[in-house]
Amino acid sequence: MYGPGRAELALALHASGAESSSGVSTAIDLADGSAYVGGCGARSLALLDLDVTAASGPTPTLAITLETSRDGANWHAVPTGGFDVLSAAGWQRRAFIDLDRYVRARWTISASASFTFAVSGSAVLVYAGLAQVSSLAMRAEAVSDLSIEEKADALVAASDEADIDVGERYQLPLVRWPTSLSRHVGSIASLIMMSSNGYAPQPGARDTFKDGHDRAKAFLKQVFTVGDQAIVAQLAPADFQTGGTNPVEREWTSRGWAR
Repeated sequence: MYGPGRAELALALHASGAESSSGVSTAIDLADGSAYVGGCGARSLALLDLDVTAASGPTPTLAITLETSRDGANWHAVPTGGFDVLSAAGWQRRAFIDLDRYVRARWTISASASFTFAVSGSAVLVYAGLAQVSSLAMRAEAVSDLSIEEKADALVAASDEADIDVGERYQLPLVRWPTSLSRHVGSIASLIMMSSNGYAPQPGARDTFKDGHDRAKAFLKQVFTVGDQAIVAQLAPADFQTGGTNPVEREWTSRGWAR
């Protein structure tokens, strides 16, 4: 998994056990132990394992879908990521990106079949998702041949890189941030994805991905040295580590924001 540096939250969507009919898990709040303000604060990227240890029936099939919701009432399947349909024991690890605040697992089992399985993993906080990368930094077609897992690794790495600079000035983890941070983290992730994919700009041509990365790094250095014109709500580390839910609002003067 990705580790505690990204405000990792353990997910147990289905404990190992037998099921002979279709069903859905209890919803999990990805903002647990954090704050959810204006769409920020909830972890929006998950890495999940599906572990099937037994299967029985004439033609058994098991399909697992991860669903997400902003309000815990209206649900839709996560479009980025998914498990393969299984007909026997097996194990898979998949990444899911652009999650809303709540997630749950739905399983569909064929008639007269039974499966013993578990779905577990973790969710982490990233400053940009694929939707934001596509709208703010790079068209999705540019890296359409990369796996969801490779894209997830790039988003986590880019957010980690941003924290090196942002964490020098502001208390981590952030639970709210300006769109400018998402755009610049998306630019860093774009270069990581393109480098993984392999690209070679024409000699003398402008390398827009490298330019975007360099502008992003300059922005992050400015946040460290000067401060950005935006209010960032933050959570005290002690509250976060113990599952507290009350964010600590930092005023402009006390946090050093420049007016």
